[in-house]
Amino acid sequence: MKSISISFLPLEKFHSMKVSNKVDLIIEKSKKKEILIIEGLLSPSEEMELIKKTMANISKLFRGIEIESLSVEELQGGHKTLSNKIKSKMLDYLMGRKRGVTVIGPATLVKEIKKNPESISLKTK
Repeated sequence: MKSISISFLPLEKFHSMKVSNKVDLIIEKSKKKEILIIEGLLSPSEEMELIKKTMANISKLFRGIEIESLSVEELQGGHKTLSNKIKSKMLDYLMGRKRGVTVIGPATLVKEIKKNPESISLKTK
């Protein structure tokens, strides 16, 4: 049986990084055939930069990445009162956080990433 390497990047570390460093780290880990679990979400501009750099790095050995994310609201199943949602959103906005979880893996290793209402499942090849 083939071993699988999984790395976890905590929210504080992830949000303190520059966009270029985040993207470089994701591509580097994917090229090493590692699955990366990030405590946090990529912004739309970060996702765009990741797609650009991933496409620029495509080769016979690196075929790209698979990515899926869940926000905090999705992880909690949407079971928050309106006032708690507003407080949570304001706190996230003020602190510059995008809370949730993101799972990223190399396309050569990941067979499928599925997003269910409250979870992410990953199957490897």
